[in-house]
Amino acid sequence: MKSHIESSNRLLAALICFLAIAGASVLFSVRGEASHVAITRQDQRSALAVGSFTTLDGVSRGLVSTAPAATQMDIVDPMQASLFSLSGRITDANNNAVKNIVVTLSGPQAASVRTDANGNFSFTNVQSGGNFTITPVDSSLIFSPANTTLNALSGNQTNINFTANINANPSPTSTPSDDFSGNSRDPNRWQLGTLTQPAGGFDPNVPVVQQNGRLIVTPTSGASGLHYNGYVSTRSFDLTNALAALEVVQVGSGGAQTIFAIGSDADNYFRFIAGTDTTPTLLVFQVKQNGIPTSFSILYDPVAHRFWRFRNDQTVTTDFPNGSIVFETAPDNI
Repeated sequence: MKSHIESSNRLLAALICFLAIAGASVLFSVRGEASHVAITRQDQRSALAVGSFTTLDGVSRGLVSTAPAATQMDIVDPMQASLFSLSGRITDANNNAVKNIVVTLSGPQAASVRTDANGNFSFTNVQSGGNFTITPVDSSLIFSPANTTLNALSGNQTNINFTANINANPSPTSTPSDDFSGNSRDPNRWQLGTLTQPAGGFDPNVPVVQQNGRLIVTPTSGASGLHYNGYVSTRSFDLTNALAALEVVQVGSGGAQTIFAIGSDADNYFRFIAGTDTTPTLLVFQVKQNGIPTSFSILYDPVAHRFWRFRNDQTVTTDFPNGSIVFETAPDNI
């Protein structure tokens, strides 16, 4: 049986994130233009979800799912609480503002923003000590510099500026996909980090490897606090009339979670969450917009829910005047 839920569409440019666990296999593809993707995991999380979902056969089901009290909270460790802002401007050769350009932040944290009417952009709450790269993205333009890298971030950074020129011969955009058949991460597609976690949630010591066509993230035994690691797409994509999908062979065990998310930052995303942090195991569909989360959940079935998909539906309805992002699950990739 296939199932889906829908949420108001607010993210047409996003990052893709996978947070996976030991033994999990993730096959990722995006059709059309999609945004950043990420895969991550964390130990010992609990869930509470109240809501409803509609299966593709048209049957609506209400549900209330509870779990033991959370053993951890999403609170940044005081030792990691130094947060900074990064800002800049994009102009053309005549110093005129270039608006509505996607700019991505990659590194331990991932995010994407667009330039405003004055060409300005900014990233806030960026964790200290990390190495970050800021990249403007538009295939019709050539940017100088192509990107800016900040190593061992230790303070606010301004004047991260770029000049845009017309690209006379833009390369066609290919459909991003990965079967993880290589022996190492493709740095042109993926970076290590997190998308949906707060500053301080990234732990580079959590092992992430590709092996035998699988992406494997090994949980840290006996760890407390936030310990996330995984793959985040190096670029953002336009999700209009597109989908992002993966195959999950096994979800996290021992209190671990498996997360598949699309979004622009830790306050604005859509994500699937499954793992043994609840009894019975739940599959949670979660939306966070402007920092406000909403969740729905169903009992997780490893056969019926082997494939997870996000699909953008541009159909306008009273409930979804801007279209919607549809969460879909299926036993196959159909």
